[in-house]
Amino acid sequence: MINKIHFGKRLSALRRQKSLSQMDLAEILGVTSQAVSKWECGNAIPDPDLLLELSHLYKITINDMLEDADLLWKLTGQKAGNCGITWFVPEQEAPCNAAWAREIHDGSWIKRNWESAQADSPIKDETGKHIAHQGGIILEIGAGPGGGFMPFILKANPDATIIISDLSPTVVMEWKTFLDKALDSPNLFYAAFDFCDMPFPDNSIDIISDGGGIGNCIGDKARALKEA
Repeated sequence: MINKIHFGKRLSALRRQKSLSQMDLAEILGVTSQAVSKWECGNAIPDPDLLLELSHLYKITINDMLEDADLLWKLTGQKAGNCGITWFVPEQEAPCNAAWAREIHDGSWIKRNWESAQADSPIKDETGKHIAHQGGIILEIGAGPGGGFMPFILKANPDATIIISDLSPTVVMEWKTFLDKALDSPNLFYAAFDFCDMPFPDNSIDIISDGGGIGNCIGDKARALKEA
């Protein structure tokens, strides 16, 4: 089933990447700007002839425009679970972390940290812009309840493709639950794994972002750096 909202967001991002306004795109396709707006708001899908024109214009397949991709499955061969998270560790929080995990949930840490990141933070904002402007697939390792640099990357570019990861299932689940409501971006993916033993093939990730994960590593820091 096609998620029209995600389709619209992909279409809007592709248009902006070409530095086109909605009016510009409407003129190229011979439609009204209102039609383009309806597509990008998820209220309608172009007819097949227009989808083909868009495919040629953006150099992307029609399927890639219409369908949500399972990026983690493409990279690792592991499918996401029913909750939309790809698991490489047990889904249940380790008993030693149970109290901490409850604090994260009950204290709304994720929401508070996200809101805090929206305030001016010159160094982190600049780092987020630098990472976002590189493009490609960004892997945020050991995101933690603070999210690492992920909130600042998304502040710079809400269309960024990011894999949000942590060893803690609770952290990953809490971020997914929150960001599904706050952004509902088709470009955000979630995985729980140990970054001392990453599940990705070499050269499959464009950027690895670490806002403190390796510094707080519970495993071998040298191994984590080698994996990165």
